[in-house]
Amino acid sequence: SSNAQLTSITINGMPIDGFQPDVYNYTDTLPVGTTVLPLIEFVPGDAYQTFDTIDNGAGSRYLIIVHAEDMSTTIYAIDFPVAKSANAHLAAIEANGALLPGFDSEVLTYNIVLPYGQSALPALSYEPAEPGRQMVVVTFAKSVADTTYFTVTAEDGVSTLTYAVTYSQALCSIAELTAIRLDGEM
Repeated sequence: SSNAQLTSITINGMPIDGFQPDVYNYTDTLPVGTTVLPLIEFVPGDAYQTFDTIDNGAGSRYLIIVHAEDMSTTIYAIDFPVAKSANAHLAAIEANGALLPGFDSEVLTYNIVLPYGQSALPALSYEPAEPGRQMVVVTFAKSVADTTYFTVTAEDGVSTLTYAVTYSQALCSIAELTAIRLDGEM
């Protein structure tokens, strides 16, 4: 027989989208974070075919090489790109090692109130929501009048969020009078 075509291809038991025996290239995008290919099965076009497969893992191309009885060959290629995360949130922003009070990854602006008379800014750090899938650029404030920005770019390279931390100083809380004078007299 010269039949080097398959009858069907399934991925995790489901027919591959748009399968036709004479169409040889397919794409099936895997969910974010996938590291192992799904189960790929196929049905021969006849009983005389033999097969080779080449599994390059998630994020690459899987090949099914079909050899007909007369040694004619057909190669079916399935590309398995892994979807990229669109998450540009931070899991935490910390000041001097402590989580900012009221931190919520959905809230993008924060204010840190420094004690009266203090001009030294706290050491700020962050935790990405998806380590290894986000790029964070930090622009640190140089004074109380400046703002620190955390610009987060998701793995997809498109989704971005910018967190802003501003600073203010507490007012003086000393409200004691030591004397009241009127025309220099007490």
